[in-house]
Amino acid sequence: KNNSKHYFRTIREFLEGTTPANGSEEKLASIKETAKSGKTAEKTTSYEVADELEDNGMDALKLISQISSGGNNRLETLLQSVQQQAFLSLYYAHKIRGATYLGVPKEAKKSAAQNEMHKAYGWWMHYVNSMEALYEAEDFRTYEVKDLGWHFWDKSVLAEYHDLGGSGTPPLPELPTASLAPIIISSTNATYTLGSTFTYHITATNSPTIFAASDLPSTLTINPTTGVVSGSITAIGQTTFTVTATNSSGVGSQMVKVTVNEPRANAAPSISNLPDYTLDENKSVGPISLTVKDKETPAAALIVSATSSNSSLVPVSNIVFTGSGAHRMVTITPLPNMNGKTTITVVVSDGSHSESTRSTITVKAAKSDAPPN
Repeated sequence: KNNSKHYFRTIREFLEGTTPANGSEEKLASIKETAKSGKTAEKTTSYEVADELEDNGMDALKLISQISSGGNNRLETLLQSVQQQAFLSLYYAHKIRGATYLGVPKEAKKSAAQNEMHKAYGWWMHYVNSMEALYEAEDFRTYEVKDLGWHFWDKSVLAEYHDLGGSGTPPLPELPTASLAPIIISSTNATYTLGSTFTYHITATNSPTIFAASDLPSTLTINPTTGVVSGSITAIGQTTFTVTATNSSGVGSQMVKVTVNEPRANAAPSISNLPDYTLDENKSVGPISLTVKDKETPAAALIVSATSSNSSLVPVSNIVFTGSGAHRMVTITPLPNMNGKTTITVVVSDGSHSESTRSTITVKAAKSDAPPN
């Protein structure tokens, strides 16, 4: 290191002056030694150091891309710090490799050195941009950061690229993201009733491009594009098959267990009892509350109707239903100035079966209509 307060080690100084730290000379080859002799069985070369730095930096960035801070500020700062170290690792990986290429006595390696510094500049800019966004320069005690700011050395890094024949300003490299195999998230269990159509939809993360299934009953098929398994099953009990989802990064699989049931007999609906009523002429009954229900059919789909045994007293048109779902009401209105009896039958139907309740309506004659003693 020279006596300057503000110091930047150039790529040529990497080549000429960088030596392994004390105690590691027997294990690590210098950049100059690597450039001269290439790979050796005795020592780790600067190529291998650069490769390891690059691999670790890329792995760290891929891992970070999968982690969310969830709004935790401390975790977010930690993730950014790891990301910054990854940027710096990638910068030094390309600079070490570029310095090694620069020392190889072959002209072809000069363009390789230029390409490495092209990449090094991009990772350097990622690093300083991130540091500037996260930290104030004056918070650091080092002269280079405190006095000069994070971007002071940008021109020096770019100049190294230009000195090797590069032109313009290299773009920042795209940050890597992890490519993950699909994970199947649809249910591991399904139910099926004999005689119906079976449908099971495979759903998975990480954008699968093809679906498949093994050990399917011969009566089931799978659409490899949509991931829908469909068809019928003929045996009561349980059957299993395995589904898979695949993308360019791998395969996700899951076993599915299907419970096959016999069809349940369709039960008749039910309706609450309708009591008998006695009323005077020109009066009506209701609204009377009725409750309807069915095990298989939604209450809203049940149909309620009525008949009258004496339409001269109460025609069907004078039996009016209101309400909805399980809660229905009926209003019964005899014809004006009429008396006598009628049986009102209220029927609830699910379309296949029905149930009914009956009420005897007695309409008393008005006193002026009553027969003499």
